[in-house]
Amino acid sequence: AQAADPEHWLRKVILFLSGQTISLFGSMLVQYAVLWYVTITYQSGVVMMLTALFGFLPQAIVSIFGGVWADRHNRKLLIIGADAAIALSTLALAFIMMGGYDAVWLIFLTMAIRSAGAGIQMPAVSALIPQLTPTRNLMRVNGINGSIQSAMALLAPAAAGAIYAFSSATTSGAASLIPIFFIDVVTAAIGIGLLALIPVGAVRRASDVPTGYFADLVDGVRYVVHHAFVRWLLIVFAIIFILTVAPSNLTPLMLVRSFDAGEQQNVVYLAVLEIAFSIGMVLGGIVVAS
Repeated sequence: AQAADPEHWLRKVILFLSGQTISLFGSMLVQYAVLWYVTITYQSGVVMMLTALFGFLPQAIVSIFGGVWADRHNRKLLIIGADAAIALSTLALAFIMMGGYDAVWLIFLTMAIRSAGAGIQMPAVSALIPQLTPTRNLMRVNGINGSIQSAMALLAPAAAGAIYAFSSATTSGAASLIPIFFIDVVTAAIGIGLLALIPVGAVRRASDVPTGYFADLVDGVRYVVHHAFVRWLLIVFAIIFILTVAPSNLTPLMLVRSFDAGEQQNVVYLAVLEIAFSIGMVLGGIVVAS
């Protein structure tokens, strides 16, 4: 017999995707703005390397365990906790910068906290969508979610560039980031508030036999190793990621070094660069899909 649909599933999915879209928008604003600030201010390959390291490595490490946690604990609480920690770290950095202290290590620390939080939040988000959505509607909901993320990849750099350029017209340096930080805190609060309205039950394990965290992790690795399609798919993803991330992180540095035109104009250049990159990804996705 076909399983009954989750109660009020459409309302829950709309609230969830709306909240996560708003929260994602704020997070992407911060991501672009911080990258541009570091690029324009330091114009250093070493600093760019450290920015990428603190921005991605914690997420890569934590997400290994984040998937296991999402399978064992309340996904709603995981998302709220991670989003709140990210917002609080950003708010703290904003207040510190308002006090005139803008050491680069503070930015790196905040980026590491945000990255670790994303390593918990993203697997939980991916796992909660199937929990809220009937199986027959899951492909459509995932498609809508993918379209939203593609739209954010176009909208966020344009919005970040406009806000950053406007802010840098009245202030300079790290102070230009403060309005974007506050926007991120507000969007995170909205996302948390909308998610709080959704009742989410605890995860029911397929077996009543208790297992440890590392046992679940080993089971996941064993599954990948013994399934050729999944194994090669992840290998291809890793190769593509390596080949695209390095140029995408260093292209802004090359642009600023080659066409330095002052902070405001540099922000415009960098925003256009990111929008062009996002358009290319969208077009590539359309080509593959067709």
